[in-house]
Formats: sequence, structure tokens, C-alpha cells
Amino acid sequence: MLAPKRTTRREPGRARLMPRELTALAFIAEAQPVATSAYREFLGVSLSVAQRSLRKLRNLGLVRVHVIALELPSHFTITRKAARLLAEGSTHSAQTHRVPRGLGKHHLTHHDGAVLLCAALHHACRQHGDITLSSFQFEDTIRRTLCLTRHTQVPDAVLTLQCGTGSALAWAVEIDQATETVPYVVENKAKPYAALQSRGAPLAGVTTWHIACIVPSEARLKRLVTALYEAGIPDGQWYFAVRNDLTANTVLTTAWRTVRTTPGGEQAELVIEPPLPAPPVSTACPNRSNGRHT
Repeated sequence: MLAPKRTTRREPGRARLMPRELTALAFIAEAQPVATSAYREFLGVSLSVAQRSLRKLRNLGLVRVHVIALELPSHFTITRKAARLLAEGSTHSAQTHRVPRGLGKHHLTHHDGAVLLCAALHHACRQHGDITLSSFQFEDTIRRTLCLTRHTQVPDAVLTLQCGTGSALAWAVEIDQATETVPYVVENKAKPYAALQSRGAPLAGVTTWHIACIVPSEARLKRLVTALYEAGIPDGQWYFAVRNDLTANTVLTTAWRTVRTTPGGEQAELVIEPPLPAPPVSTACPNRSNGRHT
């Protein structure tokens, strides 16, 4: 067995589950498998506190620890005991929550990017107050819900955000790892997305949506931005964030950049702009007629 110190359950003693850990357990059930870093981001605590909390969940028999290699982080999934606990006091049965025996065919590095985004959004929305994460579906859930095979291309995740005024916005999430060529991304992702948007096709039942692309580096971001602009992809469709810059403190603010052109179309520039539901129209805005600043 790899890393028995990490995976072996120990006597929990007098340990008790705290309310925030019950909420975090529900997050693990939603996003599993979940790495320690994402669990930490969800709770907004230090690494040592997150590790102690996860050890408690393990010792209480609520999570299973998976170690692929000693140099890689641990991943966590829920147990049947956790599924029963989460079903208590809810309208869902214990069978609603999947209880994986292993990690299956997950591409962990790819999946971890979507889980980190989900954790950061949950934490940021709790702090923000005016923005709500209404839904977040991972690729596997999308495929199961729509009965799609691996051959059908779908986003890596789909989420919806709603602001206090009632306006909603959806994101089609792409976790880019620079394993696909830039021309491939343009032809097989950017152009199909642009075609859907030109037809007014909704995403997750929401008519206004953007593509949120998480990239591994600044260099990759600039190559994709240049290629999409040269291919004629409309500005403001794609929003980019470098993975290491994505945290609960930045996911609703400075993490995202998109291309905006001047009114006459003479110049295009990459600007900081979060893809959020539009606030109420304000005629007092000096820069843009719809009240949004970039």
C-alpha cells in the first residue's frame, strides 16, 4: 500500500464533526476526488488546518484517502457513512451521493483545475454576499446527465452565477494544460463556441454565457489570445486566468482577462475584467453605456 501513514484510519478519540466540516464534506461529495489544496481553498484555512481536518474526516470514517504516487498530493472521496450522514435532514437519499471505490479514469491534473475553481468560487461567494454560485457541474456529471459518450466534446465544467438583482450568467469552463495545439483549440473549441453564441443558444438554461479558460502560464495565455483574435473570435467571449493566480480572493476580481476593442475597432487590448452577471444599467457610468467598467 502506498503511503499507509496517509491512508490508514486511526482511532478518532473524542473528535467531533464541526459545522464547517459538514459543509466541506458536502463539497467533497460534489467535486470528488478532491485534493488537499482545493479543500483548503474551500474552507479558507491554512494548509496545516486543512490537513488536520481531513485526517479527522478519515479517522471518523467519512472520507477515503487515495494516493497515486508518493510525490503527488492525496485525493479524497466520500464513504457510505458520509453519504448517509449527508442524506440526514435533506430531501435526497444516501444513494444520491456517489461513493467511488477508486479514482476510476479521472485525469487528475485536469480534474483538479476544475475542482480548484469550484472551491474558490464557493469561498468567494460566501465572502462576497451579492454573488451566488447557483450550480456547478463537472464534466463527468454533464456526460451522465445527458447520456453522452467520451467521444462527444463537452466543457470541462459548466456553472451559473447569479447576482442579487436576479441577473444570471453561465460559464463554460475549459481547463487548458497546453497539451493541445493552439490551432486545435481555435478550430475545435473557439469556433464551435462562437457559432453557438451567434445562434443565441443557451448554456445551462442561461442565455448569457462566456467561456472561462484556465491556462498553465502567461505565455500560453498570450498565444491563445493572439490566435483567437486573429481567427476573428468576438471580443468578450473568452476570459482567461492563469491557474496559479486563481484563488478565492481573485476569482471574482482580478484573476480574469479578456480582449476588448475600442469603439471604432482600431485597437484591441487585454484588460482585467471578471465574467460576472451584469449589474443594473447605470447612465452615470462615464466609460461604458451599460454601466460596466473594464
